[in-house]
Amino acid sequence: MQALGIYFTLSTLAIAIGLGQKSFLTAELGWLSAVALAPAIAGLMIGRRVRKLLPEEAFRRVFLTMLALIGLYLALSRLVGPL
Repeated sequence: MQALGIYFTLSTLAIAIGLGQKSFLTAELGWLSAVALAPAIAGLMIGRRVRKLLPEEAFRRVFLTMLALIGLYLALSRLVGPL
């Protein structure tokens, strides 16, 4: 799981650099993204604690289920509009 976090971090940095070079990432959006890091880091810390409480297979099942639900929500929002 930690390797996955590192991968996401590096991917996000690469995307941010690319967007910045093409002038799609403005200073205002950069600051908003930086502010959004606080809840993201809090979520990581909570996830780490929950992972210690649950058996690995149960945590994986919960994590993948939540990821699938988020994906379903995004797909439905795109098809039928905001839910």
